[in-house]
Amino acid sequence: MVAKKRSEKYFKFIIYLVVVVLVNLAGLSLFFRWDLTKDGVYSLSDVSKKVVSTLKEPLTVKVFFTKNLPAPYNGTERYLRDLLEEYAVHGNRYFNYQFYDVSPASEGAASSSTENQQMASSYGIQPLQIQQLENDEFKSTLAYMGLVIIHGDIVEKIPSITSTDGLEYKLTTAFQKANNKISTLLALSQNIQVKLILSDTLKSVGPVFGIDELPKLPDTVEAAVKNLNRTNYNRISYSFSNPSTDEEKKALSDKYHLMRLKWPDIESKNIAAGNGEVGLVMSYGDKTASLPILTEVRIPLFGTQYHLASADEIKEMIDDEVETLTNSNENIGYLADHGTLSLNSSQASMMGLQTNGDLTTFNELLGKTYNVRQINLAKDSIPPDLQCLIIARPTEPFTDWELFQIDQALMRGQNLALFLEPFKETVNKQAAAMGFQNQVSYEPLDTGLQKLLAHWGIEIGKSVVMDEKCYKQTRSQAMGGGKQPIYYAPIIQPENINQSLPMMHNIKEFLALKDSPLILHEDTLKKNNLKATVVFSSSDKSWEMKAPINLNPMYHSPPTSDDAFKKEPLACLVEGDFPSYFAGKQIPEKPSDESKDKDTDKDKEKKKGDVQEEALKDSNKTASVASQVTSEGAIIAKGKPAKVFIIGSGEMLRDDLLDTDGTTPNSMFVMNMIDTLNGHEDIALMRSKTQSQNPLNKTSPLLKTVVKAFNIAGLPILVVFFGLFVWIRRHVRRKAIQKMFETNQGA
Repeated sequence: MVAKKRSEKYFKFIIYLVVVVLVNLAGLSLFFRWDLTKDGVYSLSDVSKKVVSTLKEPLTVKVFFTKNLPAPYNGTERYLRDLLEEYAVHGNRYFNYQFYDVSPASEGAASSSTENQQMASSYGIQPLQIQQLENDEFKSTLAYMGLVIIHGDIVEKIPSITSTDGLEYKLTTAFQKANNKISTLLALSQNIQVKLILSDTLKSVGPVFGIDELPKLPDTVEAAVKNLNRTNYNRISYSFSNPSTDEEKKALSDKYHLMRLKWPDIESKNIAAGNGEVGLVMSYGDKTASLPILTEVRIPLFGTQYHLASADEIKEMIDDEVETLTNSNENIGYLADHGTLSLNSSQASMMGLQTNGDLTTFNELLGKTYNVRQINLAKDSIPPDLQCLIIARPTEPFTDWELFQIDQALMRGQNLALFLEPFKETVNKQAAAMGFQNQVSYEPLDTGLQKLLAHWGIEIGKSVVMDEKCYKQTRSQAMGGGKQPIYYAPIIQPENINQSLPMMHNIKEFLALKDSPLILHEDTLKKNNLKATVVFSSSDKSWEMKAPINLNPMYHSPPTSDDAFKKEPLACLVEGDFPSYFAGKQIPEKPSDESKDKDTDKDKEKKKGDVQEEALKDSNKTASVASQVTSEGAIIAKGKPAKVFIIGSGEMLRDDLLDTDGTTPNSMFVMNMIDTLNGHEDIALMRSKTQSQNPLNKTSPLLKTVVKAFNIAGLPILVVFFGLFVWIRRHVRRKAIQKMFETNQGA
């Protein structure tokens, strides 16, 4: 009997063990995740799930991460592992990933880590220098923290992963980018042309100028193209051109904006005076781009020097330009004339163009997702394939023809992002050089875009919004120390942000700068059947500074009357079927381009009288015929559904307010807005899941007092009441048991 019970006990134990093993095996493939965070920080967004679940070709993620790193990098590795595992759960059979051990091998021990390190280097993943605390002292060490994405023959890399901020966004957009590039390359009707233009004269004189690698440049470029063709389906063709005559050199230089070097007789080197051109030109169809492989640098004490791009730099420039020429990234337009802020003022300055600011960081953020096409509205029309056109602080007036181009682009359903200001900032260089205080003046500005805005029902106030809830700058001891409030730099707080908009969801706080208020004319908006949504506002402790404008913070102070304070809308999003400003009007005349086809040679400027007379007759005949032609439908009177984002400041795009990683609230706000105008609200939601700025929700003084009193006295009182409850319950139970036994004894 005892043996039987013992055998049953062993049998049950085996059954339980088998069940536990089977449950664990089933849990490897059958399980669910429950993310309790408010915004699903540790769960994949819908767009991420869609990207990996719709792959058509194998996509492999190779991760090179050193093991046993100190905090916080070890947490980054764990998060990356969990994230890739989440991608694998939702991905189809084409998605896979692998971690490679790149930790330093121990002495005398055979390890594959050396081979993995070589593999990482071949992909362009280099170790980073980090600091760790060991034996009560900080030590520097090298660690690999990067990955590559291989999709077909396309290789995308993220060389540095030092933080979890925005990691899902980086991975998902990289997956999309690789997938888009493959689809585009396979569909090309012709090869992308890479042409190196290099004069033979430069080959011999290059080393004299310190450009030792210049004679080897043709072989370097050819090798780079050959290397890139391995991952670009052999869609790149290489050619070399050596212009010999002066006419050929000038023609190529004017066409492609090549760098041209001139030099005098150099007797010590037995080199005669001459000149030569150098440049790398890429073209596909009617698109052409010149790559700056040779740059001029002026260094104090050393003078002028020339820098020739290395083989790796040339390879990277060609690879990036392939994406631009083939539109692997989505197109987005940026107005480059009319005095707008320059996307790269340093480059524009080298080209001799007048610049009005520097948006290098904004340009870099845009380039990660979009193909930025700079539009010269004075010469070019707005391409119909643009989803959005950005106009950032224009300072020169638009002609009616140019306003017509913008108006009709909106009628075609192309969205607008308008960063406009009512004042033109002018710097008195002479006053600044002499040390005067008021060297900056602000004059009223009317570019003509105001006519379009008024037609839709929007107006930009002629003032600058000041706010008590603003950024405070630390003053130096020489200035008296303390904090100096910068009232024209309001801090936009959660209660003044419209977080019902997807692009603003989870953005808690950011900084505005030199913003003008927006005036929404509700009657006009309603008449046009347009919906205007305020994106964010100033606080209820804000006021307006009207002309004369003086932004010296030393002269600013809040008004004494409460009536001067008012919450002001600072940005809005207008949606609907916009009516054309030019509906019922004649098409504006296009200004003649006096510089077009203008001959520079004096001999060519002199035309024979009979030829001029004949040309004039032909012109009159053409004009006479054209005057008899009428047309319909040349103006789109009512447009397709479109969106216009309007803000009264161009400062929001400045490098001072943005970061290259796109993780600060200001960067997220700007890029979320751009994504929304390009139909990618899901990307905007994913980007702003995690925030580096998460202020606590503000509470009233009464609630603070109640919470403090509860923590001090309430919790001890609760403990006392709970103890009394337990004591009473035990006392009642004891009495009940005692009564039960007394009843049984009596029976």
